[in-house]
Amino acid sequence: MQASNTMERIRSEYGWSIAPFGIALAFTLLAKGLALVPGYAFDDYAGAYIDQGLSFYLSQGRFTQALLQWVLTHAHLSTTDIAWVSTSLCLLALAGIASFVATHATRKQMPLGYIAAPIGILCAYPYFTEYFTFRQAAYNEAFYLIFTLAHLQAFARLDASRNPLDRENRWAFFASVAWLLLAMGGNQITLGVSASIIYAIVLCTEAFEQSDFPTRLRMLSRALLSPVAALVCYLILYKILKMAAPQNVDPRGNLVALSAVPERLTDLWHLCRKIFLQGEPTVSGLAKGFLAVGALAPFIVAMRKSPGRLLYWAVGFVGLILLAMLPLAVSGVWWPVPRALSGLGFVFGPMAAALLVIAEVRKPVIALPWICASLLLAFSSAAMLQQQQRLNRWDLNRAQLIVHDIQLRYGVTPTMPVALAGASYTYPRALSTSDGDLNASAFVKPWSLEGLFSEASGDLFEIEKTTDDAQRMCVGRPHWPDHDAIFDADGHIFVCL
Repeated sequence: MQASNTMERIRSEYGWSIAPFGIALAFTLLAKGLALVPGYAFDDYAGAYIDQGLSFYLSQGRFTQALLQWVLTHAHLSTTDIAWVSTSLCLLALAGIASFVATHATRKQMPLGYIAAPIGILCAYPYFTEYFTFRQAAYNEAFYLIFTLAHLQAFARLDASRNPLDRENRWAFFASVAWLLLAMGGNQITLGVSASIIYAIVLCTEAFEQSDFPTRLRMLSRALLSPVAALVCYLILYKILKMAAPQNVDPRGNLVALSAVPERLTDLWHLCRKIFLQGEPTVSGLAKGFLAVGALAPFIVAMRKSPGRLLYWAVGFVGLILLAMLPLAVSGVWWPVPRALSGLGFVFGPMAAALLVIAEVRKPVIALPWICASLLLAFSSAAMLQQQQRLNRWDLNRAQLIVHDIQLRYGVTPTMPVALAGASYTYPRALSTSDGDLNASAFVKPWSLEGLFSEASGDLFEIEKTTDDAQRMCVGRPHWPDHDAIFDADGHIFVCL
């Protein structure tokens, strides 16, 4: 009998070690697996042939990414060359983070069908999927996700009953801070990712232990000390890098001017209305409806059973949303594309798990609306990547036809640089997932054109990096594919699109 109980316990522990990761990996592959197929965002065409300068990353405060780029450059590789490996690591690391949330937030005391909902929301949310459209970004993305997971594992080793700086906790605390600092050097959203997951886990731990109010505050303050310490270290490094790096290499690394703060607050208000109240190309109104309906029942139950804990949850939820939007809010450039908001998926998933635990409802059916929402989010993410494949075909086919027309008139390798004007973000057959520069034609980005033409033809072209002269020369001219839309003047070949 004792042997039978032991085997049952081992099977239970093994299942709880593997099953959450399997569920997370399944949702991740459903939503983002198509990123393993070669594809191009506009930066990928340029990244296939030209390495970005280290000062570009340093000016953004991304010192880890600068180091990673230095390593790859000296290995004579490009980020697009290793996209398959990088993307595979991204998918595994994301599933690992989601599995960590499920295991530590629920303490292995919830039905697996119950925890599939928050796992699915985290893994499938389309905002983060946009990063997967940039194959050249996957290299950096893989490492900052791995560093974030290492940070969380170090955090899990901390004894919550002791001060983080006590002898028993000291090394785990410093390791947690160091890993998060490295992750933030890859992408600043990892601060919000860490805070969201840690906050949700502490809420769940406190709910399981039925802690009193002073204990609750002490647990929260100790748990959040690690991300706060990492933030302080990061801000010091950021200030040093901004003084050392060339100015204005990338204006996104600058802070918003004080005079622009009122306008920025208005922009943020309109953006919040869009995120929570309106359908988007990347997240449908139906999916948002399922998310809201799924939160309703556990919210009402928690309001009756644990109003104090629910208040902590609500305040934290709002604060974590603001933290996830902070990098965009303070940036010198307002560019609210989905990837700039990718930290929100890491808020919604863990906080959904926390709400379920606080409500103390063990029936998996209560999570059904969130399961439906997760599937819809996975569908939207997959559609984003599928439509990118379609856009790539359109761009490459168009580039091949333009190359054909140019080479007929000026030879296989034209001696004059080529300048294009009149490109549009979209094609007449529009894509439903286009949002900002998400799934935008590479023709609108001058720095992408050399790589695009090289990928389309295998030939070398010198392409002008600005369109000012071409726009002026194309005024009143017919549009390509008209024969007169391609002409030479002032030592350039002009193409009027």
